[in-house]
This record gives sequence, C-alpha cells and structure tokens, in this order.
Amino acid sequence: MKKMLTAATILAMAAFFCMPGKTLAAGNDTLVVYANGPSLDQVINSDTTSTGAQAHNVYELVSLDTTYLYTGVIAPRTNNFSLIGVRGADGRPPCIQPGILKSGSPAGTLLSITQPGANVLVRNIYFFGRTPTNAWTGYNMINLPADSTRITLDSVVVEEQHGTPLVYTGVHDDFFVTNSIFRNMVWPNNFTSPSLINPAYPTSNPADTVVVDYNTFLCLEASTAGTGGPLTKYMELDHNTFLYNFEYPIGNYYFQYFTNEKIENNIFYGCYAGGVTIKRYFTTHVTPLQPVGAVEFDTLTAAEDTTFDPADTANSNLRWLAEAKRIAVVKDNVWYEPSAITNFWTTWNDTASSADSLITPSLFGASADTFFAHPTLWPGFQQSGNLVGVDPGFGASFASILQSSSTPGIVSLQQFITEVWQNTIKTDEWGYEKQTVSGSNWIPAWPLPEAQDMKYTSAQVKSNSTDGLPCGDPSWFGALTAVEQTPTVAQKFNLSNNYPNPFNPTTTINVTLAQSGVMSLRIYNVLGQLVKVVDQGFKAPGVYRYDVNMDNFASGVYFYRLQQGSNFMTKKMLLLK
Repeated sequence: MKKMLTAATILAMAAFFCMPGKTLAAGNDTLVVYANGPSLDQVINSDTTSTGAQAHNVYELVSLDTTYLYTGVIAPRTNNFSLIGVRGADGRPPCIQPGILKSGSPAGTLLSITQPGANVLVRNIYFFGRTPTNAWTGYNMINLPADSTRITLDSVVVEEQHGTPLVYTGVHDDFFVTNSIFRNMVWPNNFTSPSLINPAYPTSNPADTVVVDYNTFLCLEASTAGTGGPLTKYMELDHNTFLYNFEYPIGNYYFQYFTNEKIENNIFYGCYAGGVTIKRYFTTHVTPLQPVGAVEFDTLTAAEDTTFDPADTANSNLRWLAEAKRIAVVKDNVWYEPSAITNFWTTWNDTASSADSLITPSLFGASADTFFAHPTLWPGFQQSGNLVGVDPGFGASFASILQSSSTPGIVSLQQFITEVWQNTIKTDEWGYEKQTVSGSNWIPAWPLPEAQDMKYTSAQVKSNSTDGLPCGDPSWFGALTAVEQTPTVAQKFNLSNNYPNPFNPTTTINVTLAQSGVMSLRIYNVLGQLVKVVDQGFKAPGVYRYDVNMDNFASGVYFYRLQQGSNFMTKKMLLLK
C-alpha cells in the first residue's frame, strides 16, 4: 500500500488476536566469557578460526562477583559484533575495568572497530574507568576509525571515564545511545575532554545519525551529548536527564550543524555550571559577545550546503534553499539552575575583573533565538512547551555536589569552578558518590546511590512531555517505554501482533524496519483520533521492541499504526481493565 491511511480505513482494519512464539538465539554464535580467566581482550582477540576470522559474533559476560579486566584493545575481526552482559536478579550488570600494564600504566582503549560497515552492540555492561589500584585512564573507551560503522550502547553504566566513551575518525558513522547512565566523568586539568561522542581531534568528519534517548548524565565536565563533525544528517535527544555538568550540556562547537534535529522531553538541571569566562569566550565562540545557551544553531557553510542537497548546487540561491530545508524541533524540555549556582555566578562577577567575568548560560543562546524568530527563512525550526525556571525537585543529596565534600582529592563543584578559572587546577576532582576500588574482588555499588533522589517531585515537570512519560529519563520512575534493538539487520518491513492481547495495562509491540528512515508508531482510538505517539524519528534497519503502557486510557479497542515513508501497517488491540 502506497498512500496515507485515513481515519475510515483505520476503523475498517481487521484484528488478528494471536500469541506470537519466542525464538531464542542459537548458541553457536555466542561465547560465554567468565571473569576468572585471561583478560577480556585476550579471550576475544584469540577467539578466531583457522583462517583468522572471528569465531563468534556475540560475547556474553556472566560474572557478577568480580570485574572483567582488560589489558589491551579488543579489535573484532567481524562486521557484526556484540558484547552483552547478563544481569543478576537484582539488575546488576557485569563490570569491566582497565587492568595494569607491565609498564605500570593503566590500560587504555577498550574496543576499536576497524571493519567498515560494522554493526556493533554493547548492552548491559558497567564500565568503570579506574584500575584495581584506583588509577584512572584518560583514553577513550571505544574508537571507531572505520567508515559507515553503526554502534549501539544500550543499558550501560559508564563511570569514571576520563576520556570520551565514543570517538570516531570514520565518515558517516551512526550512534545509538539508549537507556544508559553516564556518571562522574571528570578530567581535573582537561575539563573540555569528557564528552559522550566526539571526533578524534583534529578530525571533523560528518556523522550520519546520532540518537541519544532515555539516558542520565550525572556530573560530566564537557558535552554530555555532543558530537563532532559538520553536517550530521539526523540528531535526536529525547527523554534525557542532564544533572550538573561543568560546560555545555550539548556540544555547541559541532552540534550546531545538522540537517534534521529533535531535542524533546529533556531535563537540564544545574548545567553549564562553570559558565564561560569572557576571555575564553572570545577564543572559542563567534563574536560579537552573545548569551551562551544549551541549544545553539548556526548556518551551514557553502560546502555543507552542497553536500546537503547536491540538486541545488547550480542555483544562485543555494545557501538559503538549504537553510529552508533544515529541521529543528525543540519541545517540552526543562531548564533549571538551582540558586546555589546562580548565587555563585553573581558573587563571582561582583568580585572578578571584567576579563574573568562569567557569561551565565540559558536554554537558548542568541543564535538559536534568531532561527526561531525568522520562520520565513527557517520554516523547519520550531520550539514550544519548554519550561524555564521550574524546579523538578530532585532529592537533597545532590546538594553535596555543589558545596561540600569530605573525600580527599574530591572538591565541591563550586571549588572546582574556582580552581579552573583561577588556573590553579591540578588533580582535584568533583562528582557524586565517587567510588574507590578496594580488594581483589571489588565490584561497584549496586543499586546506584542516586536511584532514589533521581525521582523528582514536580508534577508540572512530570507532565511536561510530548508522550505522557515523565520528562527527563523516565526509567527512574519505572515508566520507560522500552526500545530494544536486536543486533541483527531486518529483512522486511513488519508490525507484529501485540502481546498479550487483550492486555492490562502493558503490551509489547515489535517493529521490523528494512531500511533507514524516519518512522512513527502511533495509537488511535475507534474514532480515528490520535491518542498516543509511542515513537517517532529516524531509525536504522533493525528489530525494535516497545513495551507500551496504557494505564491512563479507558478500556476499549485501539489501533496501532507503523509508518516509514510510503510503507505502513495497522493492527488492532484490546485494552481490558
């Protein structure tokens, strides 16, 4: 079928109520790895066939009583690689940490993907960036030197990573980061380094797709969800919680250049806490002086315009034609700065010289406001429903991040800001409930100490989203509409029968996409009215699972519809309470 579905057509769709069977992955492709043997890199790198090919594609980590150590770089010889942890009954994931080299230095990069077009999945892993002797490594966690690589980080915890988790030099790589927690990523005298995604300097290659959904970023120094490289085709930040970071919460330097961007349902709390001194601003930003924002845009260069739409190259109005085709939707986000931060900024500026004064940030910089204010030039740029100055009401323990610390070498964030801008920073770090490795069988604390205080109390913030889930990372409330992607590539466009059916109040829907593109999964009532958007946005080929909660809906028949381009499928489900 190649045309849009009308409400009448939806009403006419027949139901197929059946229970789908479950298929478990065959064991021949999976190698179970325990933590009491050789290092993780030795196991995987030596697991080859007689021809030198990778013997397995999936490596399953099952040990929970001690950590997995690595002393070298894992370099898979396959273009379909998965590193998957098996969680314990309490939800604890297996932990990986760097070992000590013969030189006495900590091990560096964990994983390097050198196969062009590789599909990589890392799931259910706790990565702790300190060695058994508490030394930390400043290396990046995963390097992607190959082109057209697709990597998914799902349900991981990354702690004490002083470098960058995902660094690339390849062209047109895809990044999917979902359901994960990034905490205490601090480099004392290199506060611009710890970011989520960045090109390896001085590379500035373009990425194709960057999706960062349902994550928490707690105490990071630089861009929590920034990416490098001009003209990224699609960027999505949806339902993330950004709680305290020193610099920009979104990577301003490169995140401005895109063709399609969505920033929705995020919480920015205590972000850009370090501010920007006027002196540094003029070395890293455009002039004249303008307000600094978490969300910033910039016009594309002439070269990027040509890359964006080669068909317009011969047109003398190329630049504006390209700008008019760009899309940026910024909706239903929350921006809040606690008074301890704003008071600190005020006191600093009252006593500092003009060159050392801090430019205090906001949700939108002046450049973003310009785009939104000129819909004729940028019709695809929209912002609505964003809350500024509304306190989510996080738990009291987070106040210790700002103003106090009883751990040697760990200072308050305010003290850290002072040392950075006075150029006296050396080894001091800051963060929340930093952990120290102790004993030969040490494992990280579980559950995470922030679990209770992440459950904010503001009813206004909870309801300020596009999809009915709590704003920010909804997993802290147990309300996540889960998105699970398999490591295999889909073969055809398909929408499964939901299971169970009838249901109350949660049901599972599987979606199969055969190609990349913008998709939507929506739910309609019997009148053909849209009642819930389960998901929409750019997706790569794959199989996706959605656990859909309809607790706030009345009993009755509903229709769920999958669409990607001109392809669509609709099925019926029954909610019985």
